[in-house]
Amino acid sequence: MKSKQFNFFIMPEDLFSIQDILLRYDALFIRQPIYDTNDILMENLTYPLQENQFDKVYVTKKEFIDSLTLEKVEKQEYYLINDICSNVISFSRGGFLYDKNKLERSRFYYVYSYYKDNIIVEKRQELQKWAIKLFTKVKQEVITNKYNNEWFSDNALKWMKTNGAHLHQSGLYIS
Repeated sequence: MKSKQFNFFIMPEDLFSIQDILLRYDALFIRQPIYDTNDILMENLTYPLQENQFDKVYVTKKEFIDSLTLEKVEKQEYYLINDICSNVISFSRGGFLYDKNKLERSRFYYVYSYYKDNIIVEKRQELQKWAIKLFTKVKQEVITNKYNNEWFSDNALKWMKTNGAHLHQSGLYIS
């Protein structure tokens, strides 16, 4: 399997800027988990008031919808996207998920080739080109600061400074 990822820290308000960039490039947002297979799309990236959504959403385009593979989770009432074989970008939104003083890392991730029956399957080149374009635009417009090999939005750096917070040695959160 071959994949690419981009890890970074943002504040919840930065989701609006990232959403605007993704929408400029025809992104569709797929909720996780999926309770109704006829209703998989979300209108925006913000967290819903009732938090039965995961931190992760998937980003795709209309042209890639036909490639989606949904998998029923045993003993659960929902489905998940199989991101190994689907033409999607995984977006872990990060934020203050479990603790208001602990900023979780965000991440874009996608698989561009994988093995099926011992044969390499290459995903559509358009996915990789589109993903690279999105990563580049998000870096140019929102995640503009690199510090100690980690990427941050201006808002995340301001929050760190204001709160005397530091990046945890794991790189997974700031507190």
